[in-house]
Amino acid sequence: MDQGVTPDVFTYGSLIQGACNSGQWKETTRLWNKMTARKITPNVVTFSVIFDMLCKEGKILKAECVLGKMIEVGMDPDMVTYSALMDGYCLVGQIDKDLKVFDLIAQSGFQLDAISYNILINGCCKSKRIEKAMALFSDMNSKGLCADTITYNTLISGWCKVGNVQAAKNLLKNMCARGQTPNLITYSTLLDGSCKHGCLDEALTLFKAMQERQEA
Repeated sequence: MDQGVTPDVFTYGSLIQGACNSGQWKETTRLWNKMTARKITPNVVTFSVIFDMLCKEGKILKAECVLGKMIEVGMDPDMVTYSALMDGYCLVGQIDKDLKVFDLIAQSGFQLDAISYNILINGCCKSKRIEKAMALFSDMNSKGLCADTITYNTLISGWCKVGNVQAAKNLLKNMCARGQTPNLITYSTLLDGSCKHGCLDEALTLFKAMQERQEA
């Protein structure tokens, strides 16, 4: 730049991606603003990098503006874009908007995957909308998508948060029956929930199971 070379979209894109990767949000913003001030239209890679970072930072209003600009210049959102947006809404607790994006994905002709379901299930559990989370879990299974350890751990945590330890235990049984192996997070979550809700015998049983797994 100092030698009279005019930076283009690829130059700015590389710098923005580097700043994002190293967590330098202020530098990322400065480069983005400079790029747009020079009327250089970002390409899909640069848009995606900025959009993803904004969502991860919980800066949803800015992310929505970037998404609007993407659409304005003819770049349609893809599954990566939608997943990032869902993550962002989940982060700030805007579950109703999350649900709308989820429906929009299906309407746009994209194939909903386990990642999309896990994001939304997580959001519902965090906001204690456990029945909706279980409905999504059932829908996920009906479509032949494999619920993984992350899915089960999220739901177990959700049931513990609302005080239904028995439902959490039933999910653990379901998890094992479907061939998913519980991990340390599974047992720790259920143990913590059992202790908090006065199920001390269950907590001790789980603690023994954890020890047996560590010794195996």
